[in-house]
Amino acid sequence: MSLVTLNIHTEPDSIQIFGGDATVPEDTATLRGYVELRLTRPVQLKQITVQLEGVVRSIVCSDIPRSQEEDDKGVGGFLSDSRMWPSSILYNGRSSSFEQLPLMDRLSRRALHAAQGYSTATHTVLRHRTLCLPEHQPAKSINAGVTRWPFIIHIDNLQQLPPSLHRPLHSVRYEVSAKLQLASFREKVRVTCWNLSFRLARRSSKQIPSLDAAAEHDSELVDDEIQARRSSTHGSSRSMSVISSSRCSPEDDTCQSQHEYQRQQPGGTRKKLKPNYRSHRLFYIARSLPVYRHTYASLQLLVRQPRVRYRGCRQEVIRYEVNMRKHACLQQGKFEALCHFEPLSAQVTVSSVTVYLEQTEKYPLRAGKIEDSEIPLDEDSMVSRIRRLSRTRHTITDQEQLCRLRLSVQLDSPQVAQDIDAMSLKISHRLRMIVHFEDRSMRKMSLSFPLEVITVPQSGRGPGRMSTLLDQVVYNGTDEEDEENGPNDGLPSYRDVLHEGPPPAAFFDDDLSHHPSVFV
Repeated sequence: MSLVTLNIHTEPDSIQIFGGDATVPEDTATLRGYVELRLTRPVQLKQITVQLEGVVRSIVCSDIPRSQEEDDKGVGGFLSDSRMWPSSILYNGRSSSFEQLPLMDRLSRRALHAAQGYSTATHTVLRHRTLCLPEHQPAKSINAGVTRWPFIIHIDNLQQLPPSLHRPLHSVRYEVSAKLQLASFREKVRVTCWNLSFRLARRSSKQIPSLDAAAEHDSELVDDEIQARRSSTHGSSRSMSVISSSRCSPEDDTCQSQHEYQRQQPGGTRKKLKPNYRSHRLFYIARSLPVYRHTYASLQLLVRQPRVRYRGCRQEVIRYEVNMRKHACLQQGKFEALCHFEPLSAQVTVSSVTVYLEQTEKYPLRAGKIEDSEIPLDEDSMVSRIRRLSRTRHTITDQEQLCRLRLSVQLDSPQVAQDIDAMSLKISHRLRMIVHFEDRSMRKMSLSFPLEVITVPQSGRGPGRMSTLLDQVVYNGTDEEDEENGPNDGLPSYRDVLHEGPPPAAFFDDDLSHHPSVFV
């Protein structure tokens, strides 16, 4: 075999984007790395092309499978059960296991999904290409051994990039790839024949003296994974796991320091995987590059942010006040709101309060590739879907509980996504509360509050050179003191009011100036 292994290493192994009022954002970033080529025989190489690409994909379907039980419960909303979807639809047909399938299997699957009404809308949000060798130069001979070529990619308009996303219907994926261009077609045929003859010889013999132990073990793992997937293609509807071979030698620290991410598996379970190589062919290799967007530099800064207080009432029925934060962090796994309900009549009795997270997804209506000339998309060419997630019903057994009622929604659902504002995909959230009364003839009171779902860096991963405005502020007290005593409670700022829209009250023409806050 001519090519023992082809690696591509990047520094950093992920891109951290900071935005919002708490940070000073940067609009450019630099990605450095090198392409490593290990040879056992010399080859004639003409060029090495490195490309960084980011693609937004959305599943567009004409017929949406949904169980009647979900409709009756009203729990799942739009496509909450991912187990009803085929495995390749869940991962948009771009996972490494899907790429390793035989050509006819991939074509038949795509034809079947198209017949069932499944198709994909794609939009390329980032594409940078660089060359490792000088242009217009004759092909050069690369001797056997290890050779490395460094590269640098400058990323502009960093604040416009959406974060990485892996959900059943939507994905935002960034990949960095390297492609070898040999001197001629004859050289390519010669290397391919060497590779084929080596693989045939290796399968007939268990001991290969000319290969390094790490590369041999890695190659055997890949072959075993491919054979397992081919045997289980037609008899299983489970999602296929990504090939976890990193193509790196054991002494490389780069593979061990890569940031772990989570991917949704059918049935609601999650499996931790490393952002490894999506595909590895003879002259091509690609690996994922996670992109994260954060609003705050740490979780400590988030929990000490001033809370927002919403007040309203239904005339002669009930008055309410909701104390909550503007941001919900996915790492916390739960979002809490402190509520106060005060019936204005003795005949008014609250039986229960239902709270859930409303996720609005807006994506292209038609399938196919979206060109840059079509951006921005018209409102008529976008479709909006509302999904109701993490629904919880709190039964009120004692009316005194209404004075300080804590309501929470879980954020650990695999369907909950971070807020995204891209040209071809927009995801936003609102916190919904429904107040049920003991008297069935009394109309339910529905409340809606704007909420932004965000993430913060992991411990030890700060904003780098991005300075934080909040670093100059000294905070005192704990989060529990903020909720109990309310020193940081305050009405929304003028800027927040402009972006939040109308007040969340059921009747917002009431005069509440004579009602002081119950938390002051």
